[in-house]
Amino acid sequence: MKRIKNLLSFVLISFFSVNICLAYAEKIVYIDMDKIMQISKAGKDAISKINDQKKLDYLSQLDKKEMTPEQLKELKELRNEGTSEFINARNAAAGSLRQKDSNITAKRDLRLLAYQLIEHDQPTTESYSDQIALLKDLGFSTNEVTITKDLKNVESELKRIEENRNSFSYQIDGAVLKVNSSSTQDELGFTSKAPRWAIAFKFSAEEQTTKLLDIKLQVGRTGAITPVAVLEPVNVGGALVSYATLHNPDEIKRKDLRINDYVIVRRAGDVIPEVVSSIPERRENSSKSWTLQKSCPCGESFIEFINDEKVPRCAGKQNCKISNKEALIFFGSKSGLDIDGLGRETIETLINENLITSFVDLYYLKYDQLINLPQWKEKKTVNLLDAIKESISSDPSRLLSALGIRFIGKQTAKLLINSFGSIERVLNAKKQDLENIHGISDSVISSISEWSSNPSNKKLIQNLKTIGFKVDTLVKSSEGNLNGKTFVLTGTLNQYSRQQATQLIEDLGGIVTSSVSKNTNYLIYGEKPGSKLDKAKKLNVVTLTEEDFVRILTETDNALTLQYTALMATEGVEVTFSTEGINALAKIAADVNESVENIGARRLYTVMERVFEELSFTAPDKSGTSVEINSEFVESNIGDLSKSADLSRYVL
Repeated sequence: MKRIKNLLSFVLISFFSVNICLAYAEKIVYIDMDKIMQISKAGKDAISKINDQKKLDYLSQLDKKEMTPEQLKELKELRNEGTSEFINARNAAAGSLRQKDSNITAKRDLRLLAYQLIEHDQPTTESYSDQIALLKDLGFSTNEVTITKDLKNVESELKRIEENRNSFSYQIDGAVLKVNSSSTQDELGFTSKAPRWAIAFKFSAEEQTTKLLDIKLQVGRTGAITPVAVLEPVNVGGALVSYATLHNPDEIKRKDLRINDYVIVRRAGDVIPEVVSSIPERRENSSKSWTLQKSCPCGESFIEFINDEKVPRCAGKQNCKISNKEALIFFGSKSGLDIDGLGRETIETLINENLITSFVDLYYLKYDQLINLPQWKEKKTVNLLDAIKESISSDPSRLLSALGIRFIGKQTAKLLINSFGSIERVLNAKKQDLENIHGISDSVISSISEWSSNPSNKKLIQNLKTIGFKVDTLVKSSEGNLNGKTFVLTGTLNQYSRQQATQLIEDLGGIVTSSVSKNTNYLIYGEKPGSKLDKAKKLNVVTLTEEDFVRILTETDNALTLQYTALMATEGVEVTFSTEGINALAKIAADVNESVENIGARRLYTVMERVFEELSFTAPDKSGTSVEINSEFVESNIGDLSKSADLSRYVL
């Protein structure tokens, strides 16, 4: 019988792999037939996996556009990871790129569709369509592009795309209309958020019908209370929707929404779920009108409306437990201090365990308190404590934003810190001083006043200062010397990374953008600058070498030299500065400051800018010449003007 088993096992396994046979032949003598069949199946699986991997490698190299439906289906099956199918392509792509294991990312069917050429080392392209053609020549896949000069053709093309939107191999929610000419694009320029030469045309969002099961209240970090629709789960545009914001109580009345109504749901912009309307004709007897409750979900305060705001708020303000929890979550989030490991789940655990009630408590957490929490291990505990400790050195503007003061986000916080120098000075600033800052609204001023006058907030700031935060440390800045000036970086810089150069410019009050336009003030270029340098010269944008940039950073009155350089460049004059010339300019700036009462450092820059604008008419008028700004030049061209003129006329 043993010989039969030996022979049978050898015959079965040899069909699949000689190696398997040799490795397991002797061991098989001692096992029964069921085990033999299991091993033979394992051999089959091993061969199958090898063949599948070969197929996968082959199919992955093919162009998706040229693959047959059968090949696409097989590729999809081979890439199945044993999980449910991804519903939303956008989320799947983002999640795939964030995978810690790059092997998982490699298995995902990701595609890049290049839609714009930002920088290259070839001659400047004359049009957007030329960019797309060049991208194709470089081997990139691109979107479909149609060129037309007729508005009717634009309308018909949009209609065609919308009618065929489901035939594309990827999800779309609209089409983008762009000006084709590169020179016209440059002339139109950019806003702070988007190009003026492009606009998105959104198609009608997919709508579905479902049931409104309930309306719950959600409390935000600033105490804002938002009604949220609880829906019978429904698939809308590739995403399962169970909740949707209802914005405010007036919105519920306007749409006549009632609990147990059948409602129409869509995803605004194919992203954010929203309830479009109710369906009154399907309304049943079980439908119930909704009214805003009087008390906050925290159970300790009533709900109030402030001034004419449509969004109700918890009257408990910072004492609201739910609002406080959301504020703690925001404090550690990427929008706050970006404390790694301090997410929603961790904050909720720490609150439930009575370990924290405020920002300050985070900085007194101990190893022994955390290591004993359920599912907390050595690495997680140590990493969180290290991340919390590291956050103490956060930039003051980041801390100011993380405090959660209404209307003060990242950019407003930067503007305030650049203007006053420290968090303490911002919070103690007078209303008049805040009003003098361009970009600071009445809402921001009122919010700062209300927040800083609260005794508990004063104590919070003092505690943060004790912990080691830079609350009263003056931030080194140019006091707005480069405020509002737009820079573009191109080429390879030797002394700084792009990130470092950007930070240095922003510290001086400047703004860094990625594209050159007529609104760009300065282009800083390094090695292999590419097309941006050509574009800057074409638009008469002042270009600065890396050496010029370094000089600007080391000069005390860099904004004055930059401004005069820019004005002379428009006259075709190359300007250089001697140390004496820079000092002479600085002295005139000081004279202006003394001549005009309460001008302030930020407005001083505006005055000097206007002085220079007037001087541009007396500048050397021979194109192509160069001039050194030394003390003699400053005295003869600027000194007399500053002494004789009524300088107050330059003040806004």
